[in-house]
Amino acid sequence: ASPAERCLREHSGQPNQSLRLRPRGGSLSEQHVEASACPQALSDGGQGALMLFRDVSATVAERRSQEQRAVLAEGIVDHLSESVLTTDLQGLIQSANARALRLFGYTEEEMLRMTVARLLPVPFMNTPGLKLTDYVASGSGRMPKLAGWRKDATTFPAELLVEVMRGDGEERLVVVVRDISERLRSQGLAQRLGRLLDAASEEIYVFDAQSLYFIEVNKGARRNLGLKPEQLSRMSLSSIATDLDPAALQSYLSKLRGGDSDHVSYKTRHRRQDGSSYPVEVRLSFSREEEPPVFMAIALDITEREAAEKQMRQLAHFDSLTGLPNRTLLVDRLQQAMRVAARGERQLGLFFLSLDDFKAINERHGHAVGDQILRAVADRLGSGLRLADTVSRLGGDEFVVLAQGIRDPDEALQLAEKIQEQLRVPVEVRGQRFPLSASIGISLSPLDPADAEGLLRHADLAMIQAQRQGPGQVRLHPLDHAEPAG
Repeated sequence: ASPAERCLREHSGQPNQSLRLRPRGGSLSEQHVEASACPQALSDGGQGALMLFRDVSATVAERRSQEQRAVLAEGIVDHLSESVLTTDLQGLIQSANARALRLFGYTEEEMLRMTVARLLPVPFMNTPGLKLTDYVASGSGRMPKLAGWRKDATTFPAELLVEVMRGDGEERLVVVVRDISERLRSQGLAQRLGRLLDAASEEIYVFDAQSLYFIEVNKGARRNLGLKPEQLSRMSLSSIATDLDPAALQSYLSKLRGGDSDHVSYKTRHRRQDGSSYPVEVRLSFSREEEPPVFMAIALDITEREAAEKQMRQLAHFDSLTGLPNRTLLVDRLQQAMRVAARGERQLGLFFLSLDDFKAINERHGHAVGDQILRAVADRLGSGLRLADTVSRLGGDEFVVLAQGIRDPDEALQLAEKIQEQLRVPVEVRGQRFPLSASIGISLSPLDPADAEGLLRHADLAMIQAQRQGPGQVRLHPLDHAEPAG
């Protein structure tokens, strides 16, 4: 019943009651009001009721907005890679995000009966007088070392960040626990739950599911991109990702909207305001619980990881001293070149070089001088060949030249002589001049039907035969009529 109806029935005033009014025209839009009623004498002597209305639509909309922001903040906290707890000032746990539950191995019900001291017995249980609030100002840097204790009794080294969160007339603590062994990092800790976004080490983007414009972007992302919040509010993922295919992005979003996957991961590059870019790995998820629905992208800068992977690939395929391809990469290129040669009329030549008397140079002048000579030889060999050819260092003073498009054995011997001419020009190191020569063994494919490893072995054997004849000699394998070049 309305306040007026109860007023007439009970003959007394009625307090405020929340109502929703709908216009006569049949519009679906509703107006939120508070209504009260009081008795009113009518002119004919009868009893009526006077209803008073107050429009509270703005208040209701603000309350809903606050509730949505709280749900969004809670969802974001659960997606963070940080373990986040809230406690009272004595350390009794009041909430724990999903990461914290996984880190310590407890259920939410179990966690809410515990204290931080139980989870971090070192130092809280063995350092008299130490309180959780001592970490508010100091962090972990100047405080005793921490050790986390999981449910299964395993331990891990930890870092701790604690901040005071004020609200509703009382103080609570926001506690971030980091497992150092897993290299969890953070950019800081906010004083309120919504600001935990800015404490994350990752870039976090929350954007509208329809317009795809950013709604929230955390401090880490703004700092990395060099952009201000008002600039980002007019941007989307496509605005900052230099090589993200729009069709691929739409496919990811459709998959998440359709419920085919909880999240989608991909790699791209984010562009800074100054035009430079950096590689990121992005985890994209969708939340239907928000109104309107939103997507959330958590991006991790993988610059250091890619640099380490590049270095590993370099070490796996290139000689660390000269930068030339090593044996692994040489064999791969040799196999490809052999397939090409097998379909054509020309030969592929493999030239196995060993510098003459290089051991004596190393012993007399030291390895530093020897290394400079090897780098000089690598430069000369590379500069005297075609782009399609490959120069490789196998180790020590041994090099291999892979030359394609050789017509016959005579042309192979001519190329070997050209290599010798390059080496005869003295190398100058620390004011001393070192004339060089090399013993060279040659194998030709498909004239030699061996596989790649066999071709290398035959060139090596031919080089050994050349060495036996003296410095600066050349031998062909398996042609018995090969003449030494000198």
